Amino acid sequence: MRYFFDSSAIVKRHIAETGSDWVKTIVKSQPKKNLYLSFVTGAEATAAFAKRHRNRDISTEDYNTARSVFQHHFQQQYTLLRVTKTVIQRAMDLIHVYPLRGFDAVQLATALILEDNLKRSDLAGITFVCADKDLCDAARAEGLTPENPNDHL
Repeated sequence: MRYFFDSSAIVKRHIAETGSDWVKTIVKSQPKKNLYLSFVTGAEATAAFAKRHRNRDISTEDYNTARSVFQHHFQQQYTLLRVTKTVIQRAMDLIHVYPLRGFDAVQLATALILEDNLKRSDLAGITFVCADKDLCDAARAEGLTPENPNDHL
């Protein structure tokens, strides 16, 4: 199977919360070619770690570990997808239809373009992994198969 992880889902690999075990199991069971992230996830995930540290939800040690390990994984363990003019235009179109934040729309647009490219090549599509209900709903409405790690206790 192929999986596209948005930031809310991939953060669960590095900070223990609901759905973390499920995300870790999926990531460990798949080769890099089946695990996709948008380049924007690098900034979003790092921001999530920093926010949790500033809010004292995680220790300095856990923050530094999450950041360091994520940066290594980001470079080595995922197929990274570029944010192009086409992605941004699609994101802008999605925002007119769904109640999405800007980067959420970029994540969804990236996944939709990936899905289109895979199907044009007669390949199986992706599972859109996301821990945001509104984003999962928009993905489903756009024809993707969403999976919310928060549903896996």
